[in-house]
Amino acid sequence: MMVFTTFIEDALKKKCTGDSRDYNFLITSINETAPEASSVRKWLLALESCVAFITDQFHELIAAILAVEWEKSGELAVAYRDFLCALVSSHACHADRVVDTLVQRLNIDERKEDHGSNQNCDDIEINFDPVHSIIAQVVTIVPAASRTLLNALVSHFPHKRHRVQVQRVYLMNMLRAMVYVPAIRSGGLASIVDRLVEIDVEIKIEDVEEEDNWSDEDADCDDGVPDMQFAMDGDKGDGDQPEEAQVDVMAEKLDNMLLLLYHYLREVCKEHNEAVDIFESLLQIFDRSILPTHRLKYTQFILFYTASLADGLSVRFLQHLFQKLENSAEPILRRQACAAYIGSYIARCNHLGQEQMIAALQHLASQALVYVDLMEPSQQFPDAEVHTLFYTICQAILYALCYKRDVLCGSNNNRDLGTLLQLHRIVHCPLKPLKFLLDSVVREFATVADQLGVEGYAEALEANADLVLPSRSAYGGENRIELFFPFDPYLLRYSHMFITNLYQEWSQDADEWMTEECDNSEQGSIGSSIPSSPHSLLDGMSLDMRSLSATLDQDLPIRSMSAGSAASPGFQHVLQRPRYG
Repeated sequence: MMVFTTFIEDALKKKCTGDSRDYNFLITSINETAPEASSVRKWLLALESCVAFITDQFHELIAAILAVEWEKSGELAVAYRDFLCALVSSHACHADRVVDTLVQRLNIDERKEDHGSNQNCDDIEINFDPVHSIIAQVVTIVPAASRTLLNALVSHFPHKRHRVQVQRVYLMNMLRAMVYVPAIRSGGLASIVDRLVEIDVEIKIEDVEEEDNWSDEDADCDDGVPDMQFAMDGDKGDGDQPEEAQVDVMAEKLDNMLLLLYHYLREVCKEHNEAVDIFESLLQIFDRSILPTHRLKYTQFILFYTASLADGLSVRFLQHLFQKLENSAEPILRRQACAAYIGSYIARCNHLGQEQMIAALQHLASQALVYVDLMEPSQQFPDAEVHTLFYTICQAILYALCYKRDVLCGSNNNRDLGTLLQLHRIVHCPLKPLKFLLDSVVREFATVADQLGVEGYAEALEANADLVLPSRSAYGGENRIELFFPFDPYLLRYSHMFITNLYQEWSQDADEWMTEECDNSEQGSIGSSIPSSPHSLLDGMSLDMRSLSATLDQDLPIRSMSAGSAASPGFQHVLQRPRYG
């Protein structure tokens, strides 16, 4: 060993004087002996003794060392770890390069190259513990390297077109790093959500045409679920697959990644203060990435789920949405989206208290009434573009009341609620909101209007039916509002288990206009017991690529959704059934 050490010291000194022959021999020796773990280990032990001399000018040597296949032997892995820790302790300038190289080892596509390009990386058994161990120690020695770690994790995130297994394994490794390096948690979540959004928007869903009488004969469906038709932008996907198969792959990626993220959130949000901190970070991410993105299908359920993990978070979510809804500086489309989120959240969240729901509905109603009261006389005419925010707020109120009628209209005080919300003023205002709202919501609300004391609702419906509007609005656009319900049914195959017990399905209470209903007997309660991952994510140092695979590889059935249980006929918009697996 002394011979190796002496040779290295001399080679480094000669390199500084311009003689690179021994230095180049050293680099060549490390590269050529890579398959022989014992030889490489000797070089690493000797290099550790000379670490004080390995400054940033010897970048070729550092590159050769970082390229070593150190995971082939336990003893070699220990020597490699000890050398890197000694290196960054002596020269913190190397930490960024070390961390970046280690992060690349967390991508199984990189490992595929190491194991031969013809081998399927799904078949490669990989233990990521040694990589995470070194990263954790390097960041402990050089805390500033946490920023480099975050940047490296973001930059090496697999492209959305990479296969499901690649995405799944890398995300699991990223979440694991976020456990033992909490400083990167907020930025890591932001990067993950951005990637989920990229995948989510690739899935295009053709809305189901509304029909007054829904039956299985009217659509191609299994278990009462309309078979949605998908379309994808772009010509290239995961291999030369049919377009429909590409869409299924994107849905599967989103499902697997959301499952991992829900597991992570459940573990790290066990402490109330931690849950609050994470939720505040998610609210910022929501504003930046989720809220501005048109018609996301599932990514927004991250907020839906996290809000259930601690007391007060559901109310905090509503408060945040109302703050943006009331902010006139916000773009009108963003305020409109906030109104849609509020209505959909009240309707679908099953753990909101009655007082919380009434307070939120009252706040929505007050916004609608303020809009009417402040309206200029010249603007008092029905027009979808001119009054789009008002109509969206009205839609949110009626939609939520349809879903929560059993809770809000089941007492003797239901007429007081109608008076409190001043629904009569809203329904009969000059802007004719019933003309612009989703027809099924308007008709469904007819069963609730009498209970709430909304007088003249039937007459208003008839009057609106006779009302003829221009096909173009005053601004030249189509004279209709675009409908959006952010928390429509969640039908992803695996990750729905985290949502089921928090989510209110549509329940049909013998609506007179409903003439046919699909059988609801097959609907199960898969989410009644959410399985824990085999290894706790809190450990942060014991989770490898197999730790959540058992959960993902179970043959979990797709939750049966019938027309009667998921949505009434008019609520059939934007139902998706993933066909992967």
